[in-house]
Amino acid sequence: MGGNIVKESLTGTYCGFCKRPLVSTVPRPSRNRRGLQPIVTEGYPWIGWEWLIGCLPMPNSVDFGLCVCVGRAAPDGSFLVPLPPTSEQPGYSVAYRTHIHILDNDSLLQIFGYYRLEHKENWNLRHMWRKLAHVCRRWRYLIYDSSSHLDMYLLLTNDSPSMDTLSHLPPLPLVIDYSDRTETMTRKDEGHIHLGLQQHDLVRQVILEAPSSRLRIWLEPMNKLFPRLEHLSILSTAVDETDLTLPETLEVPDLRRLSLHGIGLPTGFPLLSSTIALSTLSLTHIGASTYFPPGDLVTQLQGLPRLEELSIGFAIPIPLPSSEGRLLPAPIPPVTLPTLRRLTYRGVDVYIDNLVVQINTPLLERLSLTFFFDLTFTLVNLTEFIHRTEGFGDVAQVIFHQYGASIDAGYYEPRGIGKLNLRVNCEPLDWQMDAATQVCNALGKVVSVVEELTLDLDEDGMPSNWENTLDNMLWHDLLLPFIGVKKLHIGSLLTLELSRALESVAGGLVLELLPELQNLGVQLEIDDAKKEFSAFIETRESVGRPVHLLAVPSIPYAEPEAPQLDAKVLQGYATTVKTPKQSSGFPRHLFLKYMNNIGKLYRNRAIHLISICRTFFIQAEEQTLRSHDELMSLKE
Repeated sequence: MGGNIVKESLTGTYCGFCKRPLVSTVPRPSRNRRGLQPIVTEGYPWIGWEWLIGCLPMPNSVDFGLCVCVGRAAPDGSFLVPLPPTSEQPGYSVAYRTHIHILDNDSLLQIFGYYRLEHKENWNLRHMWRKLAHVCRRWRYLIYDSSSHLDMYLLLTNDSPSMDTLSHLPPLPLVIDYSDRTETMTRKDEGHIHLGLQQHDLVRQVILEAPSSRLRIWLEPMNKLFPRLEHLSILSTAVDETDLTLPETLEVPDLRRLSLHGIGLPTGFPLLSSTIALSTLSLTHIGASTYFPPGDLVTQLQGLPRLEELSIGFAIPIPLPSSEGRLLPAPIPPVTLPTLRRLTYRGVDVYIDNLVVQINTPLLERLSLTFFFDLTFTLVNLTEFIHRTEGFGDVAQVIFHQYGASIDAGYYEPRGIGKLNLRVNCEPLDWQMDAATQVCNALGKVVSVVEELTLDLDEDGMPSNWENTLDNMLWHDLLLPFIGVKKLHIGSLLTLELSRALESVAGGLVLELLPELQNLGVQLEIDDAKKEFSAFIETRESVGRPVHLLAVPSIPYAEPEAPQLDAKVLQGYATTVKTPKQSSGFPRHLFLKYMNNIGKLYRNRAIHLISICRTFFIQAEEQTLRSHDELMSLKE
């Protein structure tokens, strides 16, 4: 009997056994089809059932009926989930059952909260909370009374239900979120926005992105008090600057986030004066008609004690040089912004230089600056501001890319995530180097403490002949301000350029250029690295300032078997120079393209090829190369 039902899959199964020690097992035909007397049972775990049966006093016949409930609750109440044993009955299991209506309101709200988390995306987008509200009257009243706790609101967005459909619902907060990027906004959507903004006492969040012509219409009803508005974001998609401004009578006492792009603030910043809870302020794409001097901004910032993020960006280079004299701040103590953690700016250097002299930011964690290109940069006050701001560290990188040069300082993991990020917008590479040199010279105190420096270039979008625009003196001027650098990393694309620039260091420049340098890291094999930088290493040793060369191959793992390369591709590279007279300087940019085309797995091999190609192209006539190995054999 027992061997037929003992299975591991029965874990959690409850078997029926007799509670009383004396049970008659005399067959009674009237009781069941086998003529056995049913045993009165109670719920026990199936584990140990053989021992329980063995405790039953049986007559000579041991043929009796055993009821087992597998995978579902037994119809008898004794098989329901039992309560823990009590002191009076330590081995007696008592099952119980209750209805959800017996739960108190707090328990129901906790269950509703879990339901909201499981349907977080559609909780308000598809009004999932309405399913719960339709269960019964009690739930409906409880949900509507706890709308704030359950984060319930009415969302007006593209293709959302009409306002008439939502009119029977209670006065829940309104969230207006419309984007017109795809130009699919209908007249119904425009009507929703207009009607939603008229419900000024219910609006919690407004996010509008549309052309200035539509924004001008929607800004008209925003000339009153919005007591519940927490987030206001208005973005004009117009490329040219506009004269749009927020209504002067707009009041938002509970505003937390304000983001305006191409939309100005009225004179005197009355909106900022009406709130003290603002934590994020972003004013970008500011035009000439909505320009404000830094002093006026600082006056309003001192009334925002909770401000954590500040972004200021101009659409054009303003103020003009003829008006820069009016930026000089009044001789007053600087305003302390106690909670500011991130400052982002885009514009001319003179504006931010006059802004930071008027503020103190003891908790600043991230400073991101983007400058328009200028012939000269004046950053005296900015240098002092950065120098007294702790945490920017002694690690920096200078990166050149398609649209400008970036200088990052502080600890960073991915590119461009330094605590200090300064970028100059300009496209020609020699202009980028000149701008980076001026900025580094202007930030003398900041760059002088840098001990680890990385130089790199992002070739995406760069002209094919970018290396022909550089001169060794440009590299010397860029490196001169970094007097404290002990470790220099050179990116793979700049290895040859920097090797020639450092090789040309001579005379008094040997002692002035990177005087504290101890380690030089390059992405080459050790033999090629020694060959390329041997002159610089020997020059440093001759003046008693040796440099240890750190060769870091680009591929840290084993390369797979090299595939056969297309002969036409190699022939196209090999025949670009046909005679020694035409090959005074072989086109390395073609091999850099080749290096990128063959993939990262072969980048190390491609860099190695570059080191031998100068000799090869001087000697080679038109040749057809069928593989990488054939090209490598020419070295020997």
